[in-house]
Amino acid sequence: ESGSPIVLNFELPSPGSLNVQVFDCSGRMVRDTAMQVNQPQGSILLDNVQGGAGTYFIRVEYAGEYRTVPVVLRH
Repeated sequence: ESGSPIVLNFELPSPGSLNVQVFDCSGRMVRDTAMQVNQPQGSILLDNVQGGAGTYFIRVEYAGEYRTVPVVLRH
């Protein structure tokens, strides 16, 4: 069974490396992706996020700083 996609829009000071982790509401990591972005702004498609409808937390690391945002997936 395939999971649900999440589109993550970003704006960074400059191109660089991103580490994106997706956690379900119980704290279980359901996706871990490292990537190099060549433009300071854009979007990333995180496809095949395992789990059903519900609240997830996206944790993004860039240049040693972290930001976590909640998202709600509906089917």
